[in-house]
Amino acid sequence: MMMLQNDTIKGCVFNEFGVSAFNFVYARKTERMELTELMSKLDKWYIRKLLAADMLQVIKGLKKGCQSYTDTKYNITYQFVPLQDDNNMKEENDTEK
Repeated sequence: MMMLQNDTIKGCVFNEFGVSAFNFVYARKTERMELTELMSKLDKWYIRKLLAADMLQVIKGLKKGCQSYTDTKYNITYQFVPLQDDNNMKEENDTEK
């Protein structure tokens, strides 16, 4: 999940079960990525460095319309699926009845 505030993109990465892995803040002017609120298993300097670099590439890819990114060095694939908001889901369920 991401949202744009002025020249900053704030986001949260979570899995299909809704468990939050980490939050991030991306400054568009300086192209600086900062990870915040990492789950304890990810909160290691070497993992932070890898995730920050990968998320920077993900943001650049999302700008181009890509919905996935693969870090070939470590064989990690990030895949993104657009979320439906509750209002759209409710409208779709109402029209199916």
